Amino acid sequence: MRSLTANICRTLVKLQARRVHTQKAIGVETPSNVSTGTQRLLLRQSVSPRIDPVFKFHPTRPSNRPPDNGEEVDDAEWDLRVGRGLYVLTSTLPEFFNSGLILNASHDAQSGDDEPIYSKLVELSYTPPIPLPPPFPQTFHIQGLPLYQGSAVLLRSSFTTLYTDCSVSLERMQIVPGGVRERNVKIDLTMLGKSRLTSTNAEWNVLSTYSFSPLSGKIYRHQIESIYPAPHSAVFDAMRDSLLRLMGIKRSEDGVGELDGKIGEVSRTTECPFPCRSSHS
Repeated sequence: MRSLTANICRTLVKLQARRVHTQKAIGVETPSNVSTGTQRLLLRQSVSPRIDPVFKFHPTRPSNRPPDNGEEVDDAEWDLRVGRGLYVLTSTLPEFFNSGLILNASHDAQSGDDEPIYSKLVELSYTPPIPLPPPFPQTFHIQGLPLYQGSAVLLRSSFTTLYTDCSVSLERMQIVPGGVRERNVKIDLTMLGKSRLTSTNAEWNVLSTYSFSPLSGKIYRHQIESIYPAPHSAVFDAMRDSLLRLMGIKRSEDGVGELDGKIGEVSRTTECPFPCRSSHS
């Protein structure tokens, strides 16, 4: 029995020594008057990645969280809201470059009379097929209806500035089977335009998944599965810069490459920040 107790004590001493060594290696102070629980907190804080003020993401996938903060509705109202959301998506996305992002069944982008199909905490995320260099995270993510609307405005204005005859066609819509009050829909879009600089036709294929909240029946997540051809870093840098201005955060000129509101310089020599499949008209 004494031998077993001694072995346990030696093991605990070794584990404590390893913890202290690890904390010192990453620069965490471990004074004798700091409790073990506090040391664990300091360790977690010291290795926590920094978060971008616009793309509010650690450089990993988002953590699980409740779908939204909307009140739970009964089954009949939930079915009605999901049906309304599907109708608005399929009927208005092809008119995106003409009317912008539509929030409700009235087809009025500015109207507040109808219940919006999006949650106030709607999320938009996209993971590039090839990770971009720092300061960009692996997955781009914005949260909140104002930023979601702002992103749509920036996308529309950017494309109509660089291209003429912009259009969107709905290629396919697929409702993904799920459990009770689980509804996800995949939408495959083709975006077309003609370059103002080269007069060549351009085309992008965009596949997205829209997820409806099991509580409120509103869209709480818009995940862009793929964009082909994939946009490069200049697109995201320009979008983040614009969204920072929308949020009222000043761009720092002396902090190139940092994530906390300090945006790297955007190349101004690129002919077009949107790579695309093109063919001469």
